[in-house]
Amino acid sequence: MFFFRLNKVKIRDNGDGRFLGILGSDKSKIQFISLVVSESISLPDLGDIINENDGAKRKELLKEAVLGVASAITFTPIHGVKDNTDVTFGDTGVVIHKSDVMPKFFGWEFLVVKLNKDNRDLGEELNGVVNDEKFDGFAANFPKLIGKTAAAPYTAGVEIGKFIFSAFTKHLSKQKDKQLGILEMSFIKQLDYKNGSREGVGVQDESGNLRIDYSIITVED
Repeated sequence: MFFFRLNKVKIRDNGDGRFLGILGSDKSKIQFISLVVSESISLPDLGDIINENDGAKRKELLKEAVLGVASAITFTPIHGVKDNTDVTFGDTGVVIHKSDVMPKFFGWEFLVVKLNKDNRDLGEELNGVVNDEKFDGFAANFPKLIGKTAAAPYTAGVEIGKFIFSAFTKHLSKQKDKQLGILEMSFIKQLDYKNGSREGVGVQDESGNLRIDYSIITVED
């Protein structure tokens, strides 16, 4: 079995805007949003999407693929987060992806946001990305983005994931949620986990606000 595990996330600024508790409680409700894509991702027949010349029909086929990838995204709510908090998951971490076989490559998108309101159905909001104003252009360019290589399913999953996260972060911004950090990583077995294991410690996200620890683990049944 192959496991990708999130061990710790250090958040320097929780997005609350307060300093040392001045003007109220310096605590935030944080949401971890994560997507792992490997070559085994389940997608509709890519040939149907690529070879469809009717733009409207291609959009409908691609919507199915986008919603399929979106269904693999995990949401982890974290309450009461202060500045400079180490968010941990016991002493074992939390598995965010697993598979029966070790993938040849996989990609990871990780987004951390401070929610403006509680009682949200983020899964339903996420499905709204297919109505994003840029979806038409994404559908038109999709065949060029993925090509016709053997890695097309993986490439398609990665490109769809990028579109989802781009559209969803824009949606969250409109809801006055605050993005605290985002990380995008790609792993190749022969380069990054040839023996089936890898430890990432203190990996910095693009904003510099997060420090992330993760593990790649492979075990025999």
